[in-house]
Parts: sequence; C-alpha cells; structure tokens
Amino acid sequence: MRQYITSELNALAWDISKKIDTGWGESFRLAIIVGGVPENSLYAPDSLLGCWGHANSRNLASHFWSLARAYQEVNDFGRAIAMKGAARYLYRVLDADAKDQMALSAFSAESGISTSIVEETFDYFAAANDFRLTHRSQQLLYRGAKDFQKVLKIPYWSITQGHTDPHNTPPLP
Repeated sequence: MRQYITSELNALAWDISKKIDTGWGESFRLAIIVGGVPENSLYAPDSLLGCWGHANSRNLASHFWSLARAYQEVNDFGRAIAMKGAARYLYRVLDADAKDQMALSAFSAESGISTSIVEETFDYFAAANDFRLTHRSQQLLYRGAKDFQKVLKIPYWSITQGHTDPHNTPPLP
C-alpha cells in the first residue's frame, strides 16, 4: 500500500520525533503505523503518545512476554531476548510503584529498547484500535508457534476499546 505524505501524517511524525528523540524518517514510519487511529484516541492522556496507565503498561508487558515465548518456540533466541528485556523493563517499572505511569519517551530511551520494539509498541496500539493481531504476532503464528496460539490475546488499550475487561476477548478463528 502506498502512503502519501499528508499534512496530518507529517504533523504526527513531528510530534512523534519530539516525544522519542528520533529522526523524521523513523518518526514518519511510526506515524504510518498509527495513522489510522482516530486523533482523539491518539492524543488522549492515556494513549500511546501520553502517559500509559498501569493496566495498559501491564497489557503491553504481557504482549512482549508472549512474543518472547513465541520466539523461543520458533528458535529465534535473539529476538526472544529482546522481547523479554522489554517485558522485564515494563514489569520492573510497574512493580516499583503501582501508581507510576510510563511515557513513550522513557520507554524508548531505555537501554535495550530497540527500534523494532518501539515499532511493535506502535503496532500494538494500532492493533488495539482495530481489534486485530499485530503483524509480528501474525508472522509468529505463520512460522508455527503453536503454544503461542494458545495464549495469544487481541491487543487491548483502555482508551481504544469499548469493553472494560482486557481478558474477555472473543476467541480467535
């Protein structure tokens, strides 16, 4: 799919580059990932670009933990370590103080949080808005991660879904 540079996408890319201190090119790629999310959800206080609440941080940490297990299952140990590191960082912040909120800038600046993990975070947020799996999750299922399929959950972000229980998602087809 071809993506054209619109004024809205350009503004979003600049907003992202200010939040995570990255170049415009990478910010534009991230803006494309979340470009379909409604603006009121994207700029809400508890959104990806705002401060993540406890539940959203825990859901994202759980997502990274499951990806780590799936990568182990398909014998991709380097990516498994990276995903596990992202999950551990989020869990460590959550365990330090239950009232803490995570910001995208702090998460992306953490040692060991690579560009691909930041991209997965953006895809997670967009997938929660669209009620679909992330592209990485779909690829892992295609690569044969059978145990991953048993524990897989549709991404959930509190401001983008109508239901209140993140674990009460419909089963996958």
